Amino acid sequence: MALPVNLTSEVSVKVRVTEREGEVLNLLSKGMTRKEIASLLHVSIASVRDLVHRLCWKLAASNAAEAVANGFRMGILE
Repeated sequence: MALPVNLTSEVSVKVRVTEREGEVLNLLSKGMTRKEIASLLHVSIASVRDLVHRLCWKLAASNAAEAVANGFRMGILE
């Protein structure tokens, strides 16, 4: 029997993001688009899209805005 999970509880969860994922998350938090991020980091838009997808998975988010919010909540972003 599965027990319900309360994501807002006091349980501390360590999430590891790569340096590049951290850069992308930080730039997303500043309101930059995927295209702007790709241009700034000299990578393709597809690469940024993949990084955002991985961030969403790691941060239990359904979209980039939620990933940023969870990043602040988890202390990854300040």
